[in-house]
Amino acid sequence: MIAEAPQPLSWHGPTPSALPEIQRTGLICPRAVELRRGEAKELAATTLIHDLEAEAEGERARRNGPLKGWRLFAVADSHAAGEVMDLAIESGAKAAVNVTKTVIFVIADDAPADDPRIRAAHEHDVEVVSVHNFLT
Repeated sequence: MIAEAPQPLSWHGPTPSALPEIQRTGLICPRAVELRRGEAKELAATTLIHDLEAEAEGERARRNGPLKGWRLFAVADSHAAGEVMDLAIESGAKAAVNVTKTVIFVIADDAPADDPRIRAAHEHDVEVVSVHNFLT
């Protein structure tokens, strides 16, 4: 007696006569595939939510860091000044886009005294410091 070849799986699932063959050969029916896809999507969503919660917790910790409430303005374009600003922002400070009375420090390395941003800092009684002085 010749064994029947397994029936091809259709989108609507296997026919009842093909079920024993699927169980024997280990083929997966479309419904099982859909269930596994749903489980994978749920797992991916759970992982994504966990990652977002962890990122939000890190952002809250950064915002509430030791420099919370500080606004800094960098005049210097040096690598060291960029690192200082990055470190300050990671510790809760905010970067200012211009010098106002709410800025606490202006970080300036080798900026000429006639620079308009330095003059604005002096007009607003904002302390101008070098990168080295800011770190110490």
